[in-house]
Amino acid sequence: MNQVPSTALTPEQQRVLEADDRLVVVQAAPGSGKTRLFVEVLRRHLSGWSLRGNGVAALSFTNVAQQEVADRLGGPPAPPHFVGTLDSFFLRFVVRPFAHLLGASPRGVRLIPAPYDLEARAREVDVAGGGRPEDRASILALTLAGGSEDAPTFTYVDRYGLSQSVGTPQHARLLQEKRREWERTGRITHSDNHYLAAALLRHPVYGSDIARIVGQRFPVILVDELQDTGWFLGRALLTLLENPNVRGLLVGDPDQSIYEFRGASPALFNEALRLPGAKRYSLSRTHRCAERIASVVSALSVSGQTIEARSKGNGRALLLVHDHAQASEVSAELLLAQVRATAPAASSYALLGRATATVQQLNSSLLREGYRGHSRTARQLDLAARRLADGAPAHAARLSELVLTELLLNGGPQPSAAELQEAGISRRAWSLAIGQLVWASHRMERPGETWGDWKHRMREVLSAISLRLGTPLNKRSVGARFKQESLDIEPRPPPAGSKAELSPVTPMLTTSTVHQVKGAEFDCVTLFVPKPKKGGRGCPSTEWWSEWASAEERRIAYVAASRARNTFVLCVHRESYNALRERRPDFLSLFEVHGVESESAVIGRAPL
Repeated sequence: MNQVPSTALTPEQQRVLEADDRLVVVQAAPGSGKTRLFVEVLRRHLSGWSLRGNGVAALSFTNVAQQEVADRLGGPPAPPHFVGTLDSFFLRFVVRPFAHLLGASPRGVRLIPAPYDLEARAREVDVAGGGRPEDRASILALTLAGGSEDAPTFTYVDRYGLSQSVGTPQHARLLQEKRREWERTGRITHSDNHYLAAALLRHPVYGSDIARIVGQRFPVILVDELQDTGWFLGRALLTLLENPNVRGLLVGDPDQSIYEFRGASPALFNEALRLPGAKRYSLSRTHRCAERIASVVSALSVSGQTIEARSKGNGRALLLVHDHAQASEVSAELLLAQVRATAPAASSYALLGRATATVQQLNSSLLREGYRGHSRTARQLDLAARRLADGAPAHAARLSELVLTELLLNGGPQPSAAELQEAGISRRAWSLAIGQLVWASHRMERPGETWGDWKHRMREVLSAISLRLGTPLNKRSVGARFKQESLDIEPRPPPAGSKAELSPVTPMLTTSTVHQVKGAEFDCVTLFVPKPKKGGRGCPSTEWWSEWASAEERRIAYVAASRARNTFVLCVHRESYNALRERRPDFLSLFEVHGVESESAVIGRAPL
């Protein structure tokens, strides 16, 4: 077996590499080099592999992560080895070969990716049991979110794009509807795939044989980002690892488990450690965070892990105080200028928010104002263009669909399948029309295009869509919605997300939710926390250290702080600052506090 030189790895990493336990469970601090270690462990197994027909499975949660592993290896290894996502592994080696045992179509199963393909013409089911049209949702929009294989719980995305929980009385009926879909069409979603993998591996009759077959095919299983594994996917994985003939490496950080809404849970680490032959290892030294930032990250650790800094005596943690009731009131350019004054040499800046709405409001203040006219339709289409540029295509599509429904169907926010059928419009044609309208509203036809040019172009696009769908368009109504205004002669600015109109600091700036930058790093990170809601909801002093609620909010703050290399800025409302000073003085002592003494010192105040 090829040996990795001891100088190439830290002592912590070397201990993991040389571990001989059946299951090595590694809690890796942010920036501790876990991907490098993961690749080295995989490389060591591959270099000494001698079993014919059997291989190593190296699994990651996302396509990006598995591609990074393959790239570091110099390309994916040849069969019988497998490098890929957990999703693809269980689909290929468990669900497709054995789903017929649970009554799935004998012709095989076919994965329908999310968001679900409208060409599938999926039937709709009643998710509330009341028989109302507004309570119907596509069978492919139903997610198996938790519970057991015999009694799973469900969530679904409603017609407004919001995630909703299904009431307990409906769970058994909806599971029957799912089984009917699998039997008749063989179509499954990602959550169906996770559920079926767990149901097969944990089946009282077939489960042990399936686990034995897969374990013989892959006697070594390596898993990265364990904390992001969803509920049923985690149950399937642990069942596979119960096989005493399977050896494995599980790497991740329970403090970075921020996908509870997808069923992920930091408790998966403890469950893995309870498996026979499992032993815990730690990578506590970060190669990313300076000492002051490492102290903040350690204070936010739910598991109690102490993060060792890359070096001693450097880095800054600042707490800025604002008095804004809404994030939209913040002058983000002023806020960033003040941040830059404290970290002028930073090579990259990130402005992060917990919620998408907060980030969109902060983004909007970094750009010139959008459509300011009186037409609600034009405003909706301009907002759709900006949401698309912000990285929120689903929101953009909903806004455009609202315009189409009002102009072509005279209906509500989203037409049902029955309403589309009555109008003679297929789901595919409707989906293409939405996409065409979103893209047309977003793109700039030419440099210097005015608002009047853009509105005229939108009228032409709507007319073309109307002709293609065979649905009459009331030209008088459309004309009223796009009537001439004084601002029509003004140039239309680029949609939100363009760097063309940003301040000198922003070419080095990323504005994003915390979830979207997980895995990234920046020289200087600012986490903006809005004013708490009534009852203190949203205040870090309670939500980050709550004894009555999930610790996910604290883990989200942990992920945000640990993206920073040299400077971390926590920007909170004055109410939150006062609460932190009263309830968490130890945490507050880690920061240099600014913007408290007077009203004129308030951070990010927009000029009058």
